[in-house]
Amino acid sequence: MSASSGQKLTFEGEELDYNTDRDIQYCIRGSDKKSSINSFSDPQLGLNGRLLHNISKAGLKKPTPVQRHGMPQLVAGLDVMCCSHTGSGKTAAYLLPIINSIVGDASASRSADKGSGSSSGKENTSGTNPTGLILTPTRELAMQISKDANMFGEGLPVSSFAVFGGQLLRYELGKLKEGRVDILVATPGRLLHLLSEFDVLTLGKIKYFVVDEADEMFDRGFFSGIRNIVDQFLIPKEERINALFSATFPNQIQYFAKKQLRSGFIFVVIGILGGASPDICQEILCASRAEKKMKLEKIVQDLEATEKKLLVFCNTIEKTVEIFNFLHQSDYKVSGIHSDLTQGERTQALKDFDSGQSTILIATSVAARGLNIRGIDLVLNYDLPKDINEYIQRIGRTGRVGVVGESISFFDEDTDEDLAKDLVDAITSGNQSVPTFLSEFCSGADDEEFESSEEALHFGMKKLKVKRCFEHFEEEDAF
Repeated sequence: MSASSGQKLTFEGEELDYNTDRDIQYCIRGSDKKSSINSFSDPQLGLNGRLLHNISKAGLKKPTPVQRHGMPQLVAGLDVMCCSHTGSGKTAAYLLPIINSIVGDASASRSADKGSGSSSGKENTSGTNPTGLILTPTRELAMQISKDANMFGEGLPVSSFAVFGGQLLRYELGKLKEGRVDILVATPGRLLHLLSEFDVLTLGKIKYFVVDEADEMFDRGFFSGIRNIVDQFLIPKEERINALFSATFPNQIQYFAKKQLRSGFIFVVIGILGGASPDICQEILCASRAEKKMKLEKIVQDLEATEKKLLVFCNTIEKTVEIFNFLHQSDYKVSGIHSDLTQGERTQALKDFDSGQSTILIATSVAARGLNIRGIDLVLNYDLPKDINEYIQRIGRTGRVGVVGESISFFDEDTDEDLAKDLVDAITSGNQSVPTFLSEFCSGADDEEFESSEEALHFGMKKLKVKRCFEHFEEEDAF
């Protein structure tokens, strides 16, 4: 489908998600779209044998829906705009094709060298000239993506490295000077700094360009930086394969896709556009500011004996520190993460939580995007966010890749009124029941905009930043 087609988005099918044994709706648009695959060993993908071994070693048994439909497009060299709920396997959906392509190119290069009698091996020039570039909004997510890439690429001629603010610049410059990075993962600000100020990195042979968590990139104001990278340092989009991955689909991302993807790109939607993951049981508790600590302590006490992991979100650094101190004084195994901490402190907090040394992590929204911390059993919104997309991202830290999770959110009638109807939409999109108190709270509001079910749907879509009737790519709605 071309960017200007203006067609309405309707789900074209339903399939079994082998990881959850649940039917998932999907929609793939594009005149050149490739057929889906049923296994990682499908000949259509042509994945390297060692790569298949690493996939199995990582515990991936069968492709998730986003991998089934997204990977064939990238392997075929097509541009992709992919929207799928949090925890659905989007990272592997783009990493595996990139790694396989790099391995294939390295094998072809060695064969050519052998035939010509020249020496084989990676060229080690005065700096790095990677094949794949992945942009991401947070340093934690950058580290995780690079770690995953190196895990999948173990034993193969492919190396990944992440650059981001907060990491020692001297360390990054030394690594880039070696010229041995095939996949560069970066936050936009740090990448622009390296490209503009130092002669250790060029982007002249980028074959794959990926923007991950694209909606968060816009929310954080990164798109001007991304445009500078694209316009000043990248080869033209027609000469590379481009992909945008996002859990939600605001109009700004649609406009960016129209400008930065090649015409005829493939549009992949898995599940309800902008909706919550059906793998997460959502519970909303009515709690005033004065009641929250008491309810939190009761939840923590119930979880303590089971050693289950709890991720608690607060809206401010001050509240995060307050709740950390409150639980730490009661000798609970707790860690904290927020933007005032050093990179080393943030990394250690995540390591402690991942390893089980701490079972409770108190966080601001810095931890809401993309992080795949193993075994988070419960996400608690001590403070509800102001934006429904942020809510969906937060609770998406649990219930990942087929593992059922649980979320609890404290709803304060004095401060969370504006989010009430959006919460109802999010709960409904996850195929769950809306609590009675929340329904009654919403019914007490002015319902003139909800005179018909059609208008209710359009209102919900607007609040989720999805255009009316799912028509998209209209420039006047971009900003």
